[in-house]
Amino acid sequence: MQFKTFPSIIAFAIATLIAYAFYSFASTRSNLLLLMFGSGITIFVSLIGCLGISTNDSRATTNIRIVSSILLLLMLISNFIFSYFDFSAPLYIITIGLFVLFAILAIYGILKSLN
Repeated sequence: MQFKTFPSIIAFAIATLIAYAFYSFASTRSNLLLLMFGSGITIFVSLIGCLGISTNDSRATTNIRIVSSILLLLMLISNFIFSYFDFSAPLYIITIGLFVLFAILAIYGILKSLN
């Protein structure tokens, strides 16, 4: 597995801008910092899988990018929903955490199958 530095920096910049967009356009003011940091971190994690990771096997790289793209879509949709409705911190953390952990588990399974 190779880690690409420049695409990861671009992924960080994209995630930061998206997190700021959720911060700016949120209709509720409760848990605003949690929404901003949570969306930034989770979108960065999904973009790292899409842009910043590659393997020697092109099929595994494609599968990792597909799982990361699905995670990115889920993160954008869920953070969009959370930005327009009032939510509790535990609900946000549990929901987003489960999405990310299941995606990491799927990526781990893909990488484990290479060995």
